[in-house]
Amino acid sequence: MRYPLWVRVVGLWIAVSLAIVTDTAEASACPAQRLAVPAYWGTDAAGTALWSRLANARPTVGTAIVGITASGPGPVPLPEVSRVVRRARSAGVTLLSYVDTGYTGRDPAEVKADISNAFRWYGTDGIFLDQVSNTCDKLGYYQALHDYVKHLNPNALVVLNPGTNTDECYVRAADTLLTFEGRYQDYVRWSPTGWEYGYPANRFWHLVFDASDAKQMRDAVTKSRRRHAGQVYVTDHGMPNPWEALPTYWCAERVAVGR
Repeated sequence: MRYPLWVRVVGLWIAVSLAIVTDTAEASACPAQRLAVPAYWGTDAAGTALWSRLANARPTVGTAIVGITASGPGPVPLPEVSRVVRRARSAGVTLLSYVDTGYTGRDPAEVKADISNAFRWYGTDGIFLDQVSNTCDKLGYYQALHDYVKHLNPNALVVLNPGTNTDECYVRAADTLLTFEGRYQDYVRWSPTGWEYGYPANRFWHLVFDASDAKQMRDAVTKSRRRHAGQVYVTDHGMPNPWEALPTYWCAERVAVGR
């Protein structure tokens, strides 16, 4: 039976509309994964070149951490850091200032001073709190730091790095939780607790080092998607500082995460 032209046109319009709705729903359910990079490589000539490569990798690179000293932004502002921050931010990379908490061992007043200086000196988009506890009895310490960051800048991001499975209560004190930081061989055997699947994937971040080649890197990226991490970074570098440079398979990793 041959339908009138107007019926066929309406039918085609409905089919296209349903396809668009379906694609939109799937995109919402499966948001794009992004690279989130600990850029602990300094601002000398080699470091500046690495920052340029990172900035040029937008939009696959969504976030980077600015690590200046072992505890935070240091005692004085550094013009060379300001330059790389401006360059990366102008390219659209979200930048976080590194601040250590020593698993609640640092005086909160010192931590808050580092947070304040990071914002005042470098105007970064948020704070990356490192060496974070993972049990609810320590939550008050981090909730106070979260609230302090939001008081200084309501739009700033707060990232907590326990680096391991964490009690669910911590979602109240962070925009993003880094729930795995370790070697590829450990990541293969690791799994999230399970409560994480009740939250958007972009609230979780995994860092994997000692992934020796592109095959292991792609495996780690695939596992991170299955494990509900919206942000990931994999490198072939190892201890004592896996984050001293971009991985040798940087271009391949951009493809693996960006697809």
